[in-house]
Amino acid sequence: MSPCDIIMKKIIFISIMTIALMMTSGPVYGQSLNGNLSIIGSNTVFPIIAEAQARWGEIHPEVQFATDGPGSGAGFDALLDGTADLAPMSRAPKASELQEALDAGQSIKQLTIARDALIVVLPPANPITDLTKDQVSGIFGGNITDWTEVDNSLDFSYMMDTTIRVVERDQDSGTHDFFNEFFLGGGGVPASDLGANYAQYAGTGDLFSDVAENQNAIGYGGMAYLDNTIKAVSIDGVEANKVNAGDGTYSVTRPLFVVWDTNDEMNNPLIKEFTDYLMSPEGQYIADSVGYVAIEPMATGYTQAAAQDETPFNILGLILSLSILGLIPKNRSS
Repeated sequence: MSPCDIIMKKIIFISIMTIALMMTSGPVYGQSLNGNLSIIGSNTVFPIIAEAQARWGEIHPEVQFATDGPGSGAGFDALLDGTADLAPMSRAPKASELQEALDAGQSIKQLTIARDALIVVLPPANPITDLTKDQVSGIFGGNITDWTEVDNSLDFSYMMDTTIRVVERDQDSGTHDFFNEFFLGGGGVPASDLGANYAQYAGTGDLFSDVAENQNAIGYGGMAYLDNTIKAVSIDGVEANKVNAGDGTYSVTRPLFVVWDTNDEMNNPLIKEFTDYLMSPEGQYIADSVGYVAIEPMATGYTQAAAQDETPFNILGLILSLSILGLIPKNRSS
């Protein structure tokens, strides 16, 4: 066998190995899954789901998604009645919900996909930067009703009304349940006592908008929704951020879940494919990038997705590179 034949065989071998590596090292367009996946649940978890769905739309364009974020409770109800394949939740399922699922012949599995620091938010102009757990409990429990009662050494004269406006999530919200359990011992906000200085919202975005627009307001929500129109206060002197949420220093942290009926996995393999993706390095990168805390090793960005129709160009590029490196002999004839 001539030296040229040996080199050409090496080129073919390297090309085949390169193509195989491309097909296994990352998502490849054209090798798509297909089917339908309905995801209904937590408004807090929704930013992760929305970004993951968008990415899956690139990798698997034949998958049809139906998504909505009305709240954790509504998501679990949708799981029970069969309108949802997956239910993102910002709290664990309640014992009553699990019993209802069991009675319906469902086997519920919950998967933790990220962590969140539940933040207490104020308008940026409010001079308060830190609240104790007891102060938050007093405000939302109706025992502290004026900002001057929180700290009378601060200047609240810019407010037309220093009566505290309390803004909370609605009863379908897992964030509402978690907040009330942590700060109010499972009780609730006395809405009727607060009158006009009270509001309730189905979505965190609308809640935060209310706080931004009312100088005397206070609210709460998931930290992925934080922007420069509001500010998060420290709780008991600990700042609400990813580092403190990740190591548990910030006390008001919680896991974020996706929940499903394991009986449905055989009928819809997309359930496992998508939940596996959420726990993959790229899925964990998404959780981090939208503002939550990854719980597994994460990628530094999206894996490059190579289209199948680019493969010939990749091979040509490989051959060109080998030629440049001198692995393909040049014609030395005169």
